[in-house]
Amino acid sequence: MRITMRIPFIFNRKNIALSLFCILCCILLTLAISGCGEDYSSSHDENDLSNTGSYACSIKWPEDVPTLESKSALPRAIDCDAAGVATVAFAFYDGSGNYLTGDEWSCSLHQGTVNGIPTGTGRRLVVTGKDASGAMLYWGEETGITIVVGQTTQGGEIEMEYVYGIVPSTPTNVTATAGNEQVTISWDTVTGATSYNIYWSTEQGVTKETGTKISTFSSPYTHTGLTNGTTYYYVVTAENSYGESDESTEVSVTPIAIGTNTSPTATITSPSDGSTYTEGDTITFTGTGEDAEDGTLTGDSLVWTSNIDGQIGTGESFTYNTLSLGIHTIALTVTDSDGATGSDSITVTVRKTPSTLGFEIEPNDDRNHADILVSDSPIIGQLSSDSDEDWFSISTSGAALITAHFYAEESFYSWDDWSISIEDASGNVLAQTDCCAGTDQEAEFYAAVTEAGTYYIIVTADYPYSGDNYTLTVSIS
Repeated sequence: MRITMRIPFIFNRKNIALSLFCILCCILLTLAISGCGEDYSSSHDENDLSNTGSYACSIKWPEDVPTLESKSALPRAIDCDAAGVATVAFAFYDGSGNYLTGDEWSCSLHQGTVNGIPTGTGRRLVVTGKDASGAMLYWGEETGITIVVGQTTQGGEIEMEYVYGIVPSTPTNVTATAGNEQVTISWDTVTGATSYNIYWSTEQGVTKETGTKISTFSSPYTHTGLTNGTTYYYVVTAENSYGESDESTEVSVTPIAIGTNTSPTATITSPSDGSTYTEGDTITFTGTGEDAEDGTLTGDSLVWTSNIDGQIGTGESFTYNTLSLGIHTIALTVTDSDGATGSDSITVTVRKTPSTLGFEIEPNDDRNHADILVSDSPIIGQLSSDSDEDWFSISTSGAALITAHFYAEESFYSWDDWSISIEDASGNVLAQTDCCAGTDQEAEFYAAVTEAGTYYIIVTADYPYSGDNYTLTVSIS
């Protein structure tokens, strides 16, 4: 229904004054209804308010902003012209950084109500004070707001900070949490930032130039549509009208299917792979176990074994001094609470103590039990059968010339035939000679090596006599 009012027009000063007074009252009444006294607000869902609520707040300006103490009843009413502020803009976002609604107030209205805000928890409000050109001069924020349908949430004061011309600082405390085909990235709010950029890649070392950009308005952000089992790398920047910050510290995460257990990771930190020890040495074993679900594994979740001696210990660290002679494959196996395992392994060699008597020490019939030689120190040996072998080892600290001098006692049996060879740790023959059939009692031969390592001298015979001794002298130069 439309109501039309017709008022007779009488041209005199009394009626003019009365008319002006009525017009002024109407204007003031309109402001009171729309702004709640001095409030100014507007609904951004004019068609359907059934799922919205309101938020009332006031603005607290910095202490150095010019004020109107003598002209206003409000304690911190600012002098808008002196401060250069024309409008105050409000923007609401949900917990995922999606824009919901907004409003603008005149600078002179220092408190009011924003209507038409979609209901829910975790709402974020960003307030900006802008000059007449739209440039941001001041910035404020409130987070964790709950909007209830049909109700007005009382928010108190929004503290403003001066940010004119200031590029936001770099976001800190960036984290990434794995989900099923998705990752949730979080960071601390940055003063003066009106939006944020996330750069991501499946390659380490993400930058603004190399990463794929995602723009959002707040933390956290959920990155969806990802591939489970693939590692993703992220950095975050903050942005406003004055520029974009540097990249944050990079974080990485691997999405996993819900209910899927990730196997733990085992790492042996000591001893180093390929270490060599003398029989009876005390060896310290140290390692770690990490699991995506359980975190750091400890105690009996870490089990240490040798392929020669079986289980040798448990836990993150222990010492052991009874490893058998030979080349050991040491394995660390870690087990998480769901029974999934991971392992790491190294090779450790345990050798005999060098003989101080100048005689071979049996058994020395293979690489794992080789007698250790000292350069230029003769050692006396004897073979007990044509299947017997005597193994000796010597180490170099770098490239060297290995000289082997072999002497056999003259035998009654003229068919005694000795064979002496030099091999590397992989079993490659570097040099070999036959010696001493009949009265030929000595042989000397050489092997030039190009790198540090342990090398082996092997003595065999076709028809040895158990009483025949030989003398072996090996020199490193």
